[in-house]
Amino acid sequence: MTKSHLAAMRLAIEEFLLPYRVRMHPAKSRVYQTAEGFTFLGWRIFPAHARLVQDNVRRFRARLRELQYEFHAGRVTWEQVNQRVQSWIGHASHGDTWFLREKIFEEFPFVLARPPKAPGDADDGPG
Repeated sequence: MTKSHLAAMRLAIEEFLLPYRVRMHPAKSRVYQTAEGFTFLGWRIFPAHARLVQDNVRRFRARLRELQYEFHAGRVTWEQVNQRVQSWIGHASHGDTWFLREKIFEEFPFVLARPPKAPGDADDGPG
């Protein structure tokens, strides 16, 4: 394809997007080979596959680390943890990310701790 043909295609795409009130960012959109892939909604899209953007994975690991700390400190509930994790899993599951998800969740175990004993409760240990 010639550059003029690609420029005409770009204009056609911009016109197609107008009724949806979507505009292409002039500095962030360009025409290039599909083999390079492109970033869209947290994914790097290639002709035959898609990968999560590394920054996305890095941010999720940081959020998970903070969430694990907050959970063990008792500041968030198991339901809140589960909701946030399931949301990211839903996003990540649009690609072949099974091993990535397994690896991440092995790094961050969420173990439900026994609730602290109330003052005056009988001691279960030896005595």
